[in-house]
Amino acid sequence: MHASLAISEFDQTKLGPNGIVHLADNEEGIKARNSMHNRLVADAFVPAGGRPSTIDMSNYRNFLLPDGSPSSRLIVEGANLFITGEARKALYDEAGVVIIKDSSANKGGVITSSFEICSAMLLSDEEFYENKTQIVGEILEKLRGLARLEAELLFKEYESNPGE
Repeated sequence: MHASLAISEFDQTKLGPNGIVHLADNEEGIKARNSMHNRLVADAFVPAGGRPSTIDMSNYRNFLLPDGSPSSRLIVEGANLFITGEARKALYDEAGVVIIKDSSANKGGVITSSFEICSAMLLSDEEFYENKTQIVGEILEKLRGLARLEAELLFKEYESNPGE
């Protein structure tokens, strides 16, 4: 079953022994939600829907562990400007955090939207559904190629200009 339910409807019996659900309907839950990125250690952190400027100069050090290392060495900003420019630079300078900006991370979604608009303008609903498998396959192929080029360019630039 694929129900679109609020997190408050989550069956908490499915949680592990240390699992907890924080609801954003009280001060404690809001605080837990807004600081989760500072409490979890991960190989990569992908904020995908956070508020702009969530990490800024007043709180970026909270992303660092007590020994000064980051809770994640890679951030892929899947959210709109999750980190301010100043905090992004400080995280890199102080802890070596590599950050893929939202403008790069979100290109796939923007490109997909453009293809959707073109399809809607050029094809009837019937034509689209008749050719959907081919259209989706071609779009995915194009996205993979463009993502590969973007990643290669970003990492080449990083190697050539660390800290930029």
